[in-house]
Amino acid sequence: MTSEWERLSAFNQIRRRTEMYFGSRDAHTQQVLRYHPRLHIAETTWVPAVFTAFRELVDNALDEVITHGHGNRIDVTYDPATMTISVSDNGRGMPIEWSNEHQNYAATVLLSEMNSGRNFADKRGEARGLNGIGAKGVNYCSEWFKVAVTRGKQHFEQNFHEGEELIVEKPIITAVTTRRTGTTVHCKLSATVFADRRLPNDFIADRMTEIALCYPKLYLTYNGEKVTVGNIFGDLIPIICTVDQAEFKAKFYLVPDFLADGEFQFSLVNAIPLFNGGTHLDAFRRGFPTGLLTALERESKRRKLSPNRADIMNGTLIYAILDMAAPSFDSQSKSRLINEQAAVHVRKMLEADDFFSNIIKNNPFWIDAIFARCAERTQAKDNRDVKKQGKKNLRQKVEDLEDACASDRSKCTLMLCEGKSAVAGCAEARDANFFGALPLRGKILNVFNESHKTILENDALSKVMRSIGLVPGERANRYTLRYGRVFFACDADEDGKSIVALLINFFYTCWPELFDKDKAAFFHVFDTPLIIAMKGKQRRYWYNDNYSDFNSEKFKSWEIIRAKGLAALTRDDWRHVLHQPKLIPIIDDGKLKPALDLIFSQQKGAADRRKEWIGI
Repeated sequence: MTSEWERLSAFNQIRRRTEMYFGSRDAHTQQVLRYHPRLHIAETTWVPAVFTAFRELVDNALDEVITHGHGNRIDVTYDPATMTISVSDNGRGMPIEWSNEHQNYAATVLLSEMNSGRNFADKRGEARGLNGIGAKGVNYCSEWFKVAVTRGKQHFEQNFHEGEELIVEKPIITAVTTRRTGTTVHCKLSATVFADRRLPNDFIADRMTEIALCYPKLYLTYNGEKVTVGNIFGDLIPIICTVDQAEFKAKFYLVPDFLADGEFQFSLVNAIPLFNGGTHLDAFRRGFPTGLLTALERESKRRKLSPNRADIMNGTLIYAILDMAAPSFDSQSKSRLINEQAAVHVRKMLEADDFFSNIIKNNPFWIDAIFARCAERTQAKDNRDVKKQGKKNLRQKVEDLEDACASDRSKCTLMLCEGKSAVAGCAEARDANFFGALPLRGKILNVFNESHKTILENDALSKVMRSIGLVPGERANRYTLRYGRVFFACDADEDGKSIVALLINFFYTCWPELFDKDKAAFFHVFDTPLIIAMKGKQRRYWYNDNYSDFNSEKFKSWEIIRAKGLAALTRDDWRHVLHQPKLIPIIDDGKLKPALDLIFSQQKGAADRRKEWIGI
């Protein structure tokens, strides 16, 4: 009868249930930081359990050199083609003495028997390896595993192999005269244990860069070359926040403009890469923008803007380096820190009295950029709202509009007239099929630097847009507009000229495409006569362009009228000017925008430039 249960050796337990000790053996794909040729983000695929095995060997060396302070050098080699790993340090060398209690050499016990190690007596958290698995777990999961130790004038070498159980060869021990000490482990990960052994060389090279970044005094080599680290952020200027406590030291680098969109976070704790963040990053990501927004309240009121979290954090990289006692992780892969005390330290940093005031004082350009993003976002929202309201505006009836009736709207002309009396005269004389007329009431708004929302809220301009079929923030399509041409019909005086200029400024600011010089003019200045001579049924007209040609001596028997404005025109005069219009087309010849900027800009120095232009 087959038993329903079995008793596994530690060797077979770890090989069959590797996930319990090293994490997943399935390939994992994630966006990670890359350091070469510059700091950037790239999608990378690796097997977490394979990487954990690699890290266990490196962490043992770091414990010896960094945590316990013995030695100053670590050499790492890795060949992804053969899946061989070698880690060497110049520390004390792991213990190699004979143990009467265990009837074996110390190194043999430490690398082949569960629950053995040098760190159990240490205060919790003083070493990276805490559970007694470490290198022996890697040994269990390797095709072969070799150790070489120099310690106490002796050199110890021993080989291990996989089999039904771990095959342990007899060690070779020789006397040496060198003062050098240290430990080297060399192994080939087992294809039986790891069906997928993907661990890209570039990925490991980046992790070596991180170790060198955390421990700049460590002499670290990777595949025979010294690992050196300069300024990883290049031209980007990070905002640095620090915590300096006895058992928790951290630097948070907030790097604006690292990404085009979104945000990215990454941290190292005791040189271990946390690909999934942790409590410290969660606390920073919640507390930093909230605290900064509170500190910016007065400035926000002054600028009349309301920045939000995205205005602060969008495009940023949060890069944290921690050195702490007793780090705890959510899994054997050590990809996320779970210590709640880490979050407490971060919150205390953010709650310091002068923390955010110093951030604001020392980073004025970044603060300006936050408000610029806020203004852009606010404008974009306003533009969306304006488009929606603008389309709604088109459905409303326009008061005072004498509309044209033709079904082919491209043949229709809208007269924008100065004053209601001018519309009345035009309406009597017009061909109602093709001419519409709208009176301009009140002062026309100078739209220079005004928002679309402000423009739409202006009653006079709202009626103009509604009459033509225009929506601010939306490109004008001539073929869908309600009129094919627009005439500016204003009095031939300074006020009339000002109205025409303001209208041109309005239309050009919102729809510059309607001034395309390669298309038929859409806007025209409608010139009206300054002098009208009448005799019986005869009528003669003089305009701005031929005003100087008028000779009163030749028309002594005629009735002469000096037309002061559109209101002076009779129905017969309107019929004449509509039938034979004198038009000045308004197109963009490349000089229109600079001219409008000169006339209407309200920026500093604009008034002086206008005076110089006028000749004052």
